[in-house]
Amino acid sequence: MSGEVNADFDRLKIRYLVEGELVCDSLLHIGAAEATSSTLDNPVIRVKVDGRDVPYIPGSSLKGSLRAEAERIARGSGLSVCLPPVKVCEKEACVVCRLFGSKSLAAHVRISDALPLEENVSTLVKPGVAIDRVLGSVFPGHLYNVEAVSRGTRFKFRMVIENIDLEGNSEEAKLLKAILKELVDGNIQIGGKKSTGMGAVRLENMTIKKISVNDLLSGGKGVEVKVLEGA
Repeated sequence: MSGEVNADFDRLKIRYLVEGELVCDSLLHIGAAEATSSTLDNPVIRVKVDGRDVPYIPGSSLKGSLRAEAERIARGSGLSVCLPPVKVCEKEACVVCRLFGSKSLAAHVRISDALPLEENVSTLVKPGVAIDRVLGSVFPGHLYNVEAVSRGTRFKFRMVIENIDLEGNSEEAKLLKAILKELVDGNIQIGGKKSTGMGAVRLENMTIKKISVNDLLSGGKGVEVKVLEGA
């Protein structure tokens, strides 16, 4: 990587804080590493909050889904985007790596784990069956149970963007605004089982705060800005 790629990480110029509520427009399944019972093959991932195990959306899952959408949009607009491990950034980082980072480049975008806003999160178990991809028929005896978070569940969304001016017209700013617009419009799916209709989410009650270095030094909270039309 060239020195120019990392040139702006030694100082803070501007920060944007994006917050809102992620609403499940469909069932949501983000699987745990292993089954937790003999009757449930694919449980949802949980984290302990105030002594309770609650479903949540890992920041890594959100970041991965948003990055994948960013790659699609960037390629559609004619921008060159790397595709590890087949094609990786060499002399200059592609716009997606400049936003979300890579093995040798820190990210300008950080996304927190999304915890549920409700105290009690309901889940349900959806039966599934394995399909022979060659024959297109059902595998006999290959039934399984998938746990999913119920439609309508709300999670807290938080994204921090550093040293990219969302009110500007750089490639990074345009791509970030496009991704946020897709999230607001409900055009992004997260988690597993997306081909069966799961994972549709929508960002509601979004606020974007612009925080300067002076705000940080004086204890200010920044100012709310509008960077998306109609949002």
